Amino acid sequence: MTSWSGGESLQENSQNLWLLNLPLKVKISIWKISWNYIPTRVNLNYKRLLNNVTCIGCGSAAESTNHIFRECPVARTVWEELLFPELLQVPHMDFVQWLTWVFEQNSTNRRLIFCCALWAIWEERNRRVHEKTNRSGKEIAFFVKRYISELNEIGAKTPQVRLRGREWKYPPVQFVKVNFDAAFDGNSRQSAAGVVARDSDGNTLLSCTEIHHHVASAFAAEAIACRTATQIIYSQRSEQSVTQTSDGDIKGKRRTLPDWKSPGVCCESGRNRKKGRENVLRRSERLKKLYSDNSKEWQTRLH
Repeated sequence: MTSWSGGESLQENSQNLWLLNLPLKVKISIWKISWNYIPTRVNLNYKRLLNNVTCIGCGSAAESTNHIFRECPVARTVWEELLFPELLQVPHMDFVQWLTWVFEQNSTNRRLIFCCALWAIWEERNRRVHEKTNRSGKEIAFFVKRYISELNEIGAKTPQVRLRGREWKYPPVQFVKVNFDAAFDGNSRQSAAGVVARDSDGNTLLSCTEIHHHVASAFAAEAIACRTATQIIYSQRSEQSVTQTSDGDIKGKRRTLPDWKSPGVCCESGRNRKKGRENVLRRSERLKKLYSDNSKEWQTRLH
């Protein structure tokens, strides 16, 4: 089975193909053509599914992949109409080398037209077989030009949406906001919990990360992170803040945390941001009840 090779690697050619601004159906068709995964009459004959291998377009040669896209008069007319005469001047190259050479020598816009033409030629061949239609090379080239024009118009009209991350909001004055979130690896059954506490000026008062093993699910990982944040809220009164990294290093800071019970604490989750100590407690108790039978790690952390 042949594949793309030559001056550029197979991986580089594949990346160039998938980056083109073309519908997925067109890209998949080009990928199949490049690997000779298409039911030409020569391929069907090789699999003993068809006896007649004559090209249905011209009737003068065997219908191979190389003949359909390079040698058939229909294809040659398409390339001439699309101003690709140089594609017909390298008969010494085999089909794979020809594809690679075209991608190396042309710009992104020309590659787009080339791939669209390959797709249109193959689609027209299938219509000849199944629908008994017969469009000329000029008609196919006109279809390619119109199709490319429509794609450009759609791209110009499509609004460019810029995704913006949710910005962190400062807590009220004299409040401390605790953000917590978790990551879960289903293969190793491990999770990582992260907690950050900041005051109304945005100053980091405390941050920590922890790795947990034998975690039942992503929801359990989030529950452990919630429990960690809740424990921090009640364990920190007027002590020095502590930053704990994932490898266990602990660094003290000469900053005193405010009384976390007075006048208030604002706790916020990475997924569902809820304010108020009572909401955090209710959520923690609910998660404890749900997962008390599912995770030994959870049981250990509760007691």
